[in-house]
Amino acid sequence: MGKTKTIEVRLKSLKTTATPDDSWFENHQKVFGTGLDVHPNYKYLEGDDSYIKMWFTYMGVDWKKQTDKLDELLKDIKKNGINDQIRIYRDGRINTGHKRACIALFLGYEFIRVEVVPDDFKL
Repeated sequence: MGKTKTIEVRLKSLKTTATPDDSWFENHQKVFGTGLDVHPNYKYLEGDDSYIKMWFTYMGVDWKKQTDKLDELLKDIKKNGINDQIRIYRDGRINTGHKRACIALFLGYEFIRVEVVPDDFKL
């Protein structure tokens, strides 16, 4: 994978990343920005499921199953903390761990430890 390092970052400094094949989320970012606080997962945790419904319906995925997974992860993180490393690029874009990062922000975490991956590390 190449050389990586683990650092502590402020959650609010992280940015979400759209994959090249996810035009709905890319458009969402153009309208609302790339902050965790506007991510459909975070909005769902706050009680607004409209964005997550639109997003997963666009992708042809059962949005209810996805929110059930998010709810289970929320319960697990409340009980056990974040056990799987969130990975980011040097510029603060999240590579993996969008759900965990949104949950951490929702739960009031200010800082988290992340692994910084090379810019060419695949999503």
